[in-house]
Amino acid sequence: MQNHLVSIKTDFLRLLGAIAGGLILYRVTSHFSELVSAFICTVVVITLSGFASTRQTHPILWWANLGAIAGAVGGTALVIADPQDLLPTIALGDRVMTLSLLSMAGFISGLLIGKGSHDLKIPRPKEFIKGASALTTVAYAFIVALKFMFEGLDPARTLSSRLSTTTTILVATLAIPGWLGYRLGYLKFLSSD
Repeated sequence: MQNHLVSIKTDFLRLLGAIAGGLILYRVTSHFSELVSAFICTVVVITLSGFASTRQTHPILWWANLGAIAGAVGGTALVIADPQDLLPTIALGDRVMTLSLLSMAGFISGLLIGKGSHDLKIPRPKEFIKGASALTTVAYAFIVALKFMFEGLDPARTLSSRLSTTTTILVATLAIPGWLGYRLGYLKFLSSD
């Protein structure tokens, strides 16, 4: 019984950490232009990748970091998907720079994680993607539900479609270079032995 209560408490704290990390970074990134949001997201992804080994030793911190990454991606996606008349259209140069920043974040994070892949505490890329994907899905459902509640079905449907498209673009922009970086980092680890 005692172990069960400890497990429930740990799960609750992990969830709380993920929500706190996600909300903080979502609020920060969703109030800037897409370039500033992408830059913040880049810094967050690279910095928090250094804490990948906390998954087993400090799971609450790991989930807070994962929530922060999902929140940063979510805030950036919202700025791009629903610009709120700040920027009626995003210029080609800004789109290229946004995707370049996020590609760089994915690649560097992949390198950092790949170089430490011998450490069993560091999760594999699929664990990052599963956790971040779940958190992002819940966050987007919440955002669309709020849009529906305050503005109705058509604006919520439009935002949902735009968020889906934007998320696909941003996640691919992070994940593909991230996987390449991971493989290169792993090869570097293997060649150092």
